[in-house]
Amino acid sequence: MIRTNEDSHAGAASCSEKESEKRKMKHVLKTIVLVMLLAVMMTGVAAAETNLLTITSQPGNKRAAAGSTATFTVEATTSATSISYQWQFRKDANSSWAPSAQSGNKTATLSVAATAGLNGYQFRCVIQDNQGSVVNSNAATLYIIPKITTQPAGKTVYGSRKYYHPVSEEVTSLCRSAVDLQLI
Repeated sequence: MIRTNEDSHAGAASCSEKESEKRKMKHVLKTIVLVMLLAVMMTGVAAAETNLLTITSQPGNKRAAAGSTATFTVEATTSATSISYQWQFRKDANSSWAPSAQSGNKTATLSVAATAGLNGYQFRCVIQDNQGSVVNSNAATLYIIPKITTQPAGKTVYGSRKYYHPVSEEVTSLCRSAVDLQLI
């Protein structure tokens, strides 16, 4: 079979048309993929906006007598299916946070055995939901009211008058003003 110039031009034209169609198809496919990606991203943004992890009640500062228990509570909401808690503590505002081992350290309520050594310690809760959102509560400070271990002894001065004075080093400035001097 002998090919003519017309045959080769016709073949070239159909080849050129096929290439043009391929380019158009690639462009349409790229457009579809971009639209789908955009839709997925928008769905993710909408889901993220509706699944915000929010603290609805912050823990507050506590005053507790030495030997008693101080309780810190936090409340949070999310549309996720679960929330986890991890309480942390630090000695003061200049210290690093560390995980608490106190009772309830993985719940919404932390119970702390109030001892004189914990006076001024701060506690906060790190809350996380199963969708990866994490939020920290505000820090709450524990103030220990010292326990008077020895009652002051009366002393006679100027005849029948008695006064009381602090006799225990455990009595700190929180209680000292009430114990310093009482005339009977």
